[in-house]
Amino acid sequence: MKKSLLLSLFLIFGISVPLILAQSNAVITGRVSDGILPIAGARVIIQADTAWVTTDSQGRFRLPVDRYRSNPVPVMVGKKGWFNGSWRLEKGRRNAELILAPVPQGDNPHYRWIDPAPSSGGMMGTMMGGGSQTCGSCHENYYDWWKESSMAKTTRNQRVLDQYKDAGAARKICADCHAPAAAVQAPGQTDLLKVAQQGGVETEGVFCDFCHKIKDVKVSFKPGVQTLKFSRIERPSRRLGMMSTRPVMAYGSLADVVTPPMAAGFNPALSKSEFCSSCHLNGRELPGKKTWDYKAVYPDASPEEFQNGRIVPNQWTYREWKNWQESLAANDPNKGQQCQDCHMNWTQDMLPYDKYIVRSAGGGMMNIMIRRLRVRRDPSTIHPHKFEGATVKRLQNTAFLLLRPSLQGNRLSVMVSVTNTNAGHRLPTGVTFRNMLLLVQATDSTGKILSQTGGPKIPEWAGKGSPGKGNYAGLPGVGYARITADDHGNINVPFWEATKIVQDNRLVPRKQDVQNFVFNAAKTRNYITVKATLIYRKSFKKMADKYGWDTGDVVMEKTSKVVYK
Repeated sequence: MKKSLLLSLFLIFGISVPLILAQSNAVITGRVSDGILPIAGARVIIQADTAWVTTDSQGRFRLPVDRYRSNPVPVMVGKKGWFNGSWRLEKGRRNAELILAPVPQGDNPHYRWIDPAPSSGGMMGTMMGGGSQTCGSCHENYYDWWKESSMAKTTRNQRVLDQYKDAGAARKICADCHAPAAAVQAPGQTDLLKVAQQGGVETEGVFCDFCHKIKDVKVSFKPGVQTLKFSRIERPSRRLGMMSTRPVMAYGSLADVVTPPMAAGFNPALSKSEFCSSCHLNGRELPGKKTWDYKAVYPDASPEEFQNGRIVPNQWTYREWKNWQESLAANDPNKGQQCQDCHMNWTQDMLPYDKYIVRSAGGGMMNIMIRRLRVRRDPSTIHPHKFEGATVKRLQNTAFLLLRPSLQGNRLSVMVSVTNTNAGHRLPTGVTFRNMLLLVQATDSTGKILSQTGGPKIPEWAGKGSPGKGNYAGLPGVGYARITADDHGNINVPFWEATKIVQDNRLVPRKQDVQNFVFNAAKTRNYITVKATLIYRKSFKKMADKYGWDTGDVVMEKTSKVVYK
């Protein structure tokens, strides 16, 4: 009725309905600039909202605020290369001029890395101590998640340190990923063992301040810090009454973080898979003009993927993810899914969801004082820094096992399919010695194991000897792995000795592998039990025996069926 009346007034008397609507308080308009020139592509958002608008080529924006009840409205702006800005604007504000300050160009090689661990005085100690700021003092939950992750233990990973001693010239690049804060001073020339022994912030693995100082990542086959550009900016402390603060410049994936002493800059790269590629895409470049026949193992690979056979892959997870994404249709629900969506997500054991980025390690009056610094957020915008990878919980939710036995006279046929259901990369992934075993067994009603008469068997690299000691070679089943080799016929060699890949049957995302087995069912009575078990291993058995490691077996899936005679 009201709309009809307004329309009639417009038609009869020429009353400007658009003008009336334009006076609504449900929108804020304005322009983002550096004070002179417009800034296009900036993200304009109401703080803690999940929707935003982007400035046009003239830096202009139109931000709907009808869902926001308070007035004035906290409007935030962020763009890569600029410090985030904040303004409190009245609803209905027109032509607001929002000015951003640029992040200084260049990088400070003498920058003092910020310790991730909370200081003894929590946030109060941080604010009063000037240069004593630590990440965990203000971001307690983030610190607690991170310190239990593999990222916090990269300099103390015993498996890495054991191999490091045998790596020869290749050891020079290990620190580029495992001790990046130290290696950034001398990429490809840093002694990991010395770093691990020296103590200090640089031995804290891949920590908060390191990642949040990264400006750009160049996707390449070089490891770690060799692919990164930084904005390590250190500003002098500022005195605020009794308190002294050292402004902390940090890049982040949120455009609406403006809490002091954080001088935050928006960088969407932190939420993209390319960010992970610095350590999860690398391989050995063969000497001279030597190449390997990559098409024999990867017939669908482009020449670019392995540089025409010049690169033998080691960490290849990013490329596996990219191949999967490129294979998806535009309307596939998994299209656009990033590494962070799985490895920095909420899990059942972490509930209830956290709703705050700032949560001080301090207590008492301090927590009361910092309540105004806390911004309640949608949990979907908060990414726990657990970096969960090949944990038991995640592995047991990654593959699907299907078993179909069929008995015809004295012949037992068993079809087994294994599907990579929940990994956005090959399964298993990571370094070249990760592997997976499918074990298939048939027993009669007395428990006697039926002999295999057809189908694949577990390869020798799964270990010869007693199955009770983790040796499964020769048993009915399949081994899934990427098999390296050198020019002398040796297989499963470390990546720094590999000159080729001779086999790679690991499971591609959302694809299944189907295998058929045959067993002799003669002299069996009553019923036969068929079992299939899928096991993940951190290393090949021979390597585990050499270094005295546990193979790290995890039962990912198991199923069984009974066939009656």
